[in-house]
Amino acid sequence: MIMKSYRRYAWALIAAVVLLMLPDPSFAFRCGTRLVSEGDSKYEVIHKCGEPDYVESWEEERIQRDFGLRREYDPENRRYTWNREPFLVKEKVRIEEWTYNLGSTQFMRYLRFENGILTKISTGDKGF
Repeated sequence: MIMKSYRRYAWALIAAVVLLMLPDPSFAFRCGTRLVSEGDSKYEVIHKCGEPDYVESWEEERIQRDFGLRREYDPENRRYTWNREPFLVKEKVRIEEWTYNLGSTQFMRYLRFENGILTKISTGDKGF
């Protein structure tokens, strides 16, 4: 009796581990037999899925905080010290949103690229 309960727990643990190892569907999508996931380049996505049905593109300017290392002379101690001071950096980001209409039996997929790298996969309504 005790052995059967241990087996049941072991099978439940194995099933939980297998489910955790499966890719999250919000971070990947399947094109036929190939899997597209975040971090792929535009070239890889076109190679796996073909050309998108619709492409929308724009450019954004983002401001990021960065820290620069600066060497300063301290006259009181008569030596150089290193200081890190924050400064703002402007960065231009090229954004493209690709739409794949997979037909009336499947949901549409929206792929967002930033500077040519896939950063987000989202699912829309049923296709047409």
